[in-house]
Amino acid sequence: MKKILYMLFFASFILTACGGTATAQPTIQPETTIQPTAVSAPTEVKIPAPAWEAQTYANEEVGFALDVPAEWTYTEQAVGERGSQVKFLSAPDISDNAVVIEGGVRLIITLYDWEPKDDLPAFVAIRKEAWADNTIISEAQVMLAGGLPSTLITLQTPDAALVYLLAYVGEKYLVISGEGDLELAKQVFLTLREVTK
Repeated sequence: MKKILYMLFFASFILTACGGTATAQPTIQPETTIQPTAVSAPTEVKIPAPAWEAQTYANEEVGFALDVPAEWTYTEQAVGERGSQVKFLSAPDISDNAVVIEGGVRLIITLYDWEPKDDLPAFVAIRKEAWADNTIISEAQVMLAGGLPSTLITLQTPDAALVYLLAYVGEKYLVISGEGDLELAKQVFLTLREVTK
């Protein structure tokens, strides 16, 4: 009798230690935390003092301005129903040249009405799709003076290297393309800022 009681006590002890039943306990997986991809913060720039005698071009209707060398000329024109364009030339005779002469600069500012509004990353992605047949040499996020975010891209086409600055200003997407002296074009790009309408 003692032996039976001892065996019952031992069996109940084992069942208690194992949770009281023989059913398997659910396995709890530790939570997986997905870390966001590290994105470098945009480089913030202040309006640089131009290394040239400057003239300021301002578009008060849209709300932006930039400084270009005083001797440059510019023309404005509509581009379709939803855009407009300003062409800056370091010399009038390079307006329609396929390739800009050495030392010359041709800048074109194009303004687009595009949906969705105020989504620069989506707009940049669309532009990059349009450039799929070319090579993107570099891409950088740049915070212009006054906290204006922009993307600076250097693109190699079959004919030449070009630089682009893309920004969202006054409810329009602004694209500045530069060819010829790319360093001078970038210096002009960095003077872009929003102005009060």
